[in-house]
Amino acid sequence: MAQDLDLAEQAQAYISEAQLAPAKRKAYLLTQVQEILGHRDPSLLPRFLPYLATFQADPSAPVRRQVLDTLGYLVSKQPNHATALLDVLKYLRHDAEISVRRRVLSVLAKFVPSWLRHAAQATVIDGAFTLSRRRGLPYANLCRGDQEHGQRRLARHRGDMQAAGAGTYARDVHEGGRLSKIKGI
Repeated sequence: MAQDLDLAEQAQAYISEAQLAPAKRKAYLLTQVQEILGHRDPSLLPRFLPYLATFQADPSAPVRRQVLDTLGYLVSKQPNHATALLDVLKYLRHDAEISVRRRVLSVLAKFVPSWLRHAAQATVIDGAFTLSRRRGLPYANLCRGDQEHGQRRLARHRGDMQAAGAGTYARDVHEGGRLSKIKGI
């Protein structure tokens, strides 16, 4: 317990120092926080997510990219905290710096598989999947608690994609959350 307190104090000290540090030092301190929250004590993540998200408005592009990397990594390990990352992604998707916008896409591409895996294993799935259906991903439309319906939709969508000869990646609920390429090119 004493070590946990020390890690929490250490993470808080790194975040406090990063708020006043120059850009290079901020990026380094954020990687230190990532190390603590990602490897040494993941239970501290909910406590420090709001503090990490505040760095999304930093004037330095390298710091904003590091925030994306840090949050993307941490949320990929604990997908139940996805809303914090999604808020940051929404905020930075229209960033003035092209490298930050590219990093948003990169983090999103890495984050989506772990989030879908987590959502497929959840017992109650709310309207987040309905939004994905509106965005053109009908195979991910799992209704609240109705995974059989989602599996039927997935099979139907897979058949449509194979008939069309498309070579896209689809979420495969039946195979334990793996992404598998649909054959049919």
